[in-house]
Amino acid sequence: MQEGNFYGPKGRIAELESIFINKLKYLANNSCKGKIGYIGGVGTMISFEVGDSTLDLTNAFIKNLFNNGVIAFSAGKNPARVRFLLPLSLTDHHIDEIFKIIDTTVHQTIS
Repeated sequence: MQEGNFYGPKGRIAELESIFINKLKYLANNSCKGKIGYIGGVGTMISFEVGDSTLDLTNAFIKNLFNNGVIAFSAGKNPARVRFLLPLSLTDHHIDEIFKIIDTTVHQTIS
């Protein structure tokens, strides 16, 4: 890992953080407006809130997300957040697919 371009402000870790945060913000301001709240992250640890951020709704979202092909975990109770720990091997194609699934799952879970 020391010889790869993983660390620092222009490394892959910072790049993935920026991509995920920006894509989540895009969804929150467009197709998922009012359905995605807090968005944050450090490196490849990304989290966000869906709907009213209750544990029940967050767990339902995570279950639907899993059934749609994306693995995520919950963090906290009040508020509860969806969290990702991103693998460094994600490609642009994977990221595009993940965000299509997130968008679909938000609408599937929150009416």
